[in-house]
Amino acid sequence: MFRGGLDASAVAGTMFLLWMVTLLHSSLVLPAGIRLRLPEAEGLWGEVVPQWSVAVDRVGRLSFEHQLIPESNLVVRLREQVRTRGTNQTLLLLADQSVSMATLARLANLARTAGVRDVVLATSPRPGATSPMRASEARNR
Repeated sequence: MFRGGLDASAVAGTMFLLWMVTLLHSSLVLPAGIRLRLPEAEGLWGEVVPQWSVAVDRVGRLSFEHQLIPESNLVVRLREQVRTRGTNQTLLLLADQSVSMATLARLANLARTAGVRDVVLATSPRPGATSPMRASEARNR
C-alpha cells in the first residue's frame, strides 16, 4: 500500500477538508432554543428545584421544556403535566431582562390557572459574586 514517498497534495487536501469541517461546523449549525439575557441579581441564590421551565425571549416567543410553543397551548400543556406529575408543582420562569412586568404577570397567572402551585423567576448572579450563606460561613471560620 505504502510503497513510495508521501504525496504532499493528498496530505494537504485531507488537512484542508478536516480544517473546513472543524471550523465551519459550529457556524453552520444553529443552536436550539431561544437566546436569553437573564437579569442580574446579586445575593439571590435559589434553593427550589423546579419541575418545569418556561422561557420567554425579548420578542415574546415561549419555550416550554425546550420546545417553542404558542401561548394558547401553554395552559393545556401545563395542565397535562400537573395531572401526570402530582408532586413539586413549581414552574421556573426564565425571562429575558427586556420582557415587561405585564408579560411576566400574565405568564404567572396562566401557570396558576393551569394548576401550578409556585412560580419562580430565574435570575443570573453577577460573575464572581459569592453566596450570602457562603460568605457568612467563611467569616465564621
